[in-house]
Amino acid sequence: MTCFIEGVIANNLTDKECSTKVLGTWWTHLQEGKLKSTTFTTYNKDGGFIMLGSFTRDDGTVLPFKVQGLWSIKDGKLSTTIKTNSLGNTDRVGKVHSDVIQSVSGTELVLKGSKSNKVSIYKRITNH
Repeated sequence: MTCFIEGVIANNLTDKECSTKVLGTWWTHLQEGKLKSTTFTTYNKDGGFIMLGSFTRDDGTVLPFKVQGLWSIKDGKLSTTIKTNSLGNTDRVGKVHSDVIQSVSGTELVLKGSKSNKVSIYKRITNH
């Protein structure tokens, strides 16, 4: 299958090629309302991922977190399944989260939420 951007082929890459391109560590900073987050996500060749980051509340309180699980790419979507979550909210453990791969290059990964349609831009930190 090919990575799709809403009907357009993402970088003309197959799912297998996209899987190779996403290997490594990616950084992003997001803000949703009053909550800010910074994350570093590493996608490993063995299908595992680890996300390290922190949430910063309006009052300046910083909550570090660590999430681990499995990842895969199929039909142009990057799917993750959380296996452990240091924040203790077990409601997300075992659930699959999928994002549409809009583009992936040597320096940038652009994902669009399958349900939220929110676009997130990740910058590459390291290759694997």
